[in-house]
Amino acid sequence: MKKTPKQKISNLIRAYPHVWDHGGMRVVVRENFARVLACRRALGAEVFVSPNGEIRTVMHTCKSRACPSCGYWQTLRWMHEVATRFPDVPCSGIVFSMPDTFWEIFRTNRRLLPALADLGSGVLQDWALERYSAEVPILVVPHTFNAKLKFNVHLHVLAGREGLDRTGNRLVQNIHYYAKEVTRRWRHTLVDFLIHAIDRGQVRSSMPVEQLRDLVQGQRDLWWKPMVRNYYSQKAFLHYIARYLRCPPMADYRILSSPTGTVRFLYKDKKSHEIRVAEHSAEDFLLLLADQCRTATATESVTSAYLRRARRRYAMRHSCVCWDDVRRRRCAACGGQLHFWPPSATTRCGTASVNE
Repeated sequence: MKKTPKQKISNLIRAYPHVWDHGGMRVVVRENFARVLACRRALGAEVFVSPNGEIRTVMHTCKSRACPSCGYWQTLRWMHEVATRFPDVPCSGIVFSMPDTFWEIFRTNRRLLPALADLGSGVLQDWALERYSAEVPILVVPHTFNAKLKFNVHLHVLAGREGLDRTGNRLVQNIHYYAKEVTRRWRHTLVDFLIHAIDRGQVRSSMPVEQLRDLVQGQRDLWWKPMVRNYYSQKAFLHYIARYLRCPPMADYRILSSPTGTVRFLYKDKKSHEIRVAEHSAEDFLLLLADQCRTATATESVTSAYLRRARRRYAMRHSCVCWDDVRRRRCAACGGQLHFWPPSATTRCGTASVNE
């Protein structure tokens, strides 16, 4: 019996152009998928000739985040760059999640996504300043997918358990991030952020404004799962979060042999810890993949007290996110600074980016 050949992401993109190549699809999706189709095909090549006459042709690659083959090399390079920039100190790995009722808000309003890295780093930096009077190195990587490739927004954060005091002359050690406390601050900060964005008309939704506001406000005092884990080296954490940071959240080897028009792939069930099989139509699979195409906006935020301490100000209230004095972020539409909290909440009003 003849086996059905395994499918590749590039072949699926090539076989179903009507799913993504139209005006209703986001521009970044169309650009990335088109680059995947041109990878090692229509981008030219370099020809190398040795003195003994041997000739080797190396095809140019697309360097797209949607390309599985190009993304692997980009991932390795990113891990090396971060490992050299991030101080080699004991760290805590923290996951900031949110309820599924918020996922659709961020999927529909993608220009709010870049602000999440600033919110997450601000929560932890404020905690370290208030509790230990220390500035700590922080790495924030937003993820927008789960094991089944569905849209699921959460932050993976690496925060140092050692930092510098306010003067920068003394090392502060044994900094602890208590899971329930930092998760409560993250919950309140995210709710405040969304409420203020809704009040300013920056959130699109099919629900009436008052109903959407009540939905968000109702999460303020609910329980969100806290997740904190200590690391003595950031290598394991970087290896985990970097897997799909520079490449699509689906590797070709996870796609199984499937009938025409269907895509079956492997995923790990987080509750049972078993490997299971998910099945979608080819069109639905490409739409799930298109949801994960992100713009060239920074997908990670690195703040280090050791490297940029003099260039940053940190807010002293947990309801306000820290911001960069040198690169003040502005709205792409009006060019003005975006303030998500009233100035009366703190002596320094925080800002964050909502650029697509």
